[in-house]
Amino acid sequence: MISSGVAAVATLCVTLSATTHAATHGDDDEPTSRRQQYIPPDIVSTTARTGKPQPESNAARGPGQRPARKMRLVSRRGRSGAARAGGRSVRNPQAGRQRSLANEAARLRFRRSATDEERRCLPKHGDESDICLYRALEQLREPLSFDELAGHGFSPQENPAQVTHAGLGGWSTAVSGNVMRGGRHFVEFVITKVGDLALVNLGVIRPVSLTNDINMEADWGGSVNPVYVSSHSKPAVSGKLRSQGTASWGDSDIHCCSYESYDGRCGGTDWDTNVTYSEWHGREGFDGSGTIGLLLDLGECTLSVFKNYRRLGVMKEGGLSGEYCWFVSVYTSCAVSISRNTNVTATSNCQPTRQRQLRTVNQRGALAPKRGASVSTVNPLQQAASAEPEVFLLYEGGGLAEELRRSLTHVCVGPHVIEIPHSAFSDCDDLIELHLNVGLQVIGERAFDGCKSLRSVCVPLSVTELGKGAFYECSGLVELKLKEGLQVIHDFAFAYCAELRSVTLPSSVTELEEFAFNSCRKLFQMIPQFC
Repeated sequence: MISSGVAAVATLCVTLSATTHAATHGDDDEPTSRRQQYIPPDIVSTTARTGKPQPESNAARGPGQRPARKMRLVSRRGRSGAARAGGRSVRNPQAGRQRSLANEAARLRFRRSATDEERRCLPKHGDESDICLYRALEQLREPLSFDELAGHGFSPQENPAQVTHAGLGGWSTAVSGNVMRGGRHFVEFVITKVGDLALVNLGVIRPVSLTNDINMEADWGGSVNPVYVSSHSKPAVSGKLRSQGTASWGDSDIHCCSYESYDGRCGGTDWDTNVTYSEWHGREGFDGSGTIGLLLDLGECTLSVFKNYRRLGVMKEGGLSGEYCWFVSVYTSCAVSISRNTNVTATSNCQPTRQRQLRTVNQRGALAPKRGASVSTVNPLQQAASAEPEVFLLYEGGGLAEELRRSLTHVCVGPHVIEIPHSAFSDCDDLIELHLNVGLQVIGERAFDGCKSLRSVCVPLSVTELGKGAFYECSGLVELKLKEGLQVIHDFAFAYCAELRSVTLPSSVTELEEFAFNSCRKLFQMIPQFC
């Protein structure tokens, strides 16, 4: 279905046609209905649903009448090669005149509606018509979907943005038809495992067909994964994929690049002799359910990885240029969905910004609604531009989503929470800031065990008891404030807090167990505070 934007091009084209003809022949040369015959037939045909008249079929025309020239319409599932078909030369002056009017209408529409970021994403090809460029803009604005499925493992699609794999002992691959040619693009793959392991490859691939003239058994051997293709392993597939290359691929020989969930390595291939598997800083595997985000920056020629909304790092540093599409290859039983981040607001360049940015989440790890103007939200693309991605949580009690433990940086305990339970925030390695509410009474056993980045803790006057191992092995803890009202400090509450140097005990403490500050090697004074 062609969107309303193309209909707008048709309307603008009508105006241009009538104006041009009037300037050439005058308003009285012929009736208005005949002056409008300069509307390009392909544009008129796409606006049938708007009530505009359809062009006559060639069969309905009289002898000697020139048949209408039909231009190929490219849907959002089309490939870049087809998208450029509209840029070819025309065969006769009348069709050329019509084409020129349609081109001008599309050019004006693109210039008026495209944002700066959209323009960066759509550098114009040398032989590309303005009509095709405007259609590429419409495609850029549409939701992502999986448009080609290759392999035996996929179930029939119920949702174009999701595939379900049965895990039949071979790889299957799904490719999006959205072609990326410039700028920055962020995608999120949500993976839901069915068995014990989700084995998937996620990444970018040249805009090729994996099935056109490629036999599933004879060529692919029943297992389709484009990142494993070389002239040695799959010579027939190798040649057929490379034969689909166009000038829009540019000079880069990285035709497929992927994040491998099993161990987090970066896989790449030129579909010939060069197949690589490389390490990268921040590499982590992924074998469960959750979200993997990929940021393709064609300005910097890089591919970055996000795991459950936490930025891991730049997986591919340089070498990515030309046109690419998103793809996923699946081996085990799982479901994978694809979506574009609709809240992305890219910075004007790729230089890191130094401002502090927070992403507000709830305890399930999802984005939480704003609770005040003091906390701003940040999307993964903005995280890539910031020096340190930070995640903020307003804690309402109870459990914590497991994936948050490795990304949480700021916690504020809500005003109605009276107890932090056993191991609530244990092993939150990146937690650097903690605000405990007045009204909190008990900090449970191992509540903050292993929070190694936490540097300061102020226990409010409402807290009466610190559980066993409450702040065990908070090795970065330097400052500790205990307020009047605290009565019991259990064993190992601050054990192995290696940087802790001084503690003032409030006079309200009635029970200080023997190993409460065990192995705090730099603790040189503990000052009792008497009334």
